[in-house]
Amino acid sequence: MVFIEASRDNRLKYLSPIDLIRSQDRCTRIESDISITDIIDEPDVAIDDRRVNELASSMMYLGCQLEPSMLAAIEENGQVKYIVINGFHRKKAAEKANIKNINAIILYGCSEEDIYDLRVIASTPKSVGFARGAEWIQKSFNKSVWAKRGLTLLQILNIAKSYDTGKRISTVHYRISQNDVLGITDWVTDKSKKWKKPLTSLIIDFYCIEHSFPEIINQVRINYGGGHEGRGVLNLSKFKQMIEIFPKNLAMQIMMLDLIKIHNLDSSQVKSVGEMIKKLIEDNQLEDMKSQIYKNPKSLISTETLENDNSLAKHHKKSQTSQTSTEKPMGDTNHGEDNKQYKIEKMGKESQITNLTNQIFYKNLDLADKEKEIAGLFFEKGLDINEIAARLKITTSQASYFFWNVLIKYRVYVQDNLLQHNLISQNQQQQ
Repeated sequence: MVFIEASRDNRLKYLSPIDLIRSQDRCTRIESDISITDIIDEPDVAIDDRRVNELASSMMYLGCQLEPSMLAAIEENGQVKYIVINGFHRKKAAEKANIKNINAIILYGCSEEDIYDLRVIASTPKSVGFARGAEWIQKSFNKSVWAKRGLTLLQILNIAKSYDTGKRISTVHYRISQNDVLGITDWVTDKSKKWKKPLTSLIIDFYCIEHSFPEIINQVRINYGGGHEGRGVLNLSKFKQMIEIFPKNLAMQIMMLDLIKIHNLDSSQVKSVGEMIKKLIEDNQLEDMKSQIYKNPKSLISTETLENDNSLAKHHKKSQTSQTSTEKPMGDTNHGEDNKQYKIEKMGKESQITNLTNQIFYKNLDLADKEKEIAGLFFEKGLDINEIAARLKITTSQASYFFWNVLIKYRVYVQDNLLQHNLISQNQQQQ
């Protein structure tokens, strides 16, 4: 998908917008004074009112927008109209701020499939909801030859995955030829790179979408974490946990969504509570327990379940109890014999974790700078929390707090990988 800059082409740079559209050249041009009345409304696109208000306040203060929108120019009844690629909130904010014209990067020569692809490429976790991003990917696929052949997006993703891993593909089942398999794989590979989304992630996301419902999918937020972040929010991690336990079960997905919102369940609690509710259903006891569950769902989680789920985090918490029970001033450490003996015993236990997690912390976890620094000192240098606090000139409680966040993120990472394995297995069994 290559667009040339019209300003660098003598043949294109002086053409009017309507003439550029009719030339069918794929090019871009920065244009000012685009009337917002010429931008096509798309009422089905979800808008965050808070974000609109923030942008509108900024526009009213400055008298203009800070960042140009990205629009695709099309011809409609002989007139130039524009489709938003990136900047849905900016259009609404301009209307609210009573700004009649905006600046924009205009793309010419876009097909409908190009527009959906560009929306996916331009999207970011903070600007686009999960449902909206998935809808654009689906609409891009709907313009493909494979959709017209009657295949689903999840089917062709699975075909490409099977081809990549050398698994046998039932061409008779899908009513395709071996050449079709190659064409499907090329299409999926190209889109995966273009959208910057790994194939496995696409399969898991669309498996979950196919096993859920619009009223649930529209609630998923992708800019919240899977641990203590995003309290009361259905994030991706919680959504996937829910679908693994209750696929294609609207009533139970609604119940789990209610419990997440009311009781601030994190992803591990969603898994534990969901599994216990599933067992109650199998034992025909859910109706008798429902009012109690809504009142306190965490009461369903047994001590044994919690201990197994939090084994890594609990190991750290137990090992740090004697250090964090009393607050120490910045840089103050105890190098007495008791502390030396404690460190020797503790390091023996820590080495069991170090061998397993050293590379994971730096390659796979989304750690803040301070968390990376503390993880490095603990796992690579072998310093205990007191020594880390002294090195960084922070309190032992602060050091423990940061390290506790590291362990929570590691726990979520492990759970997400196990969940991905389970969802992929379920998906393959249904193909």
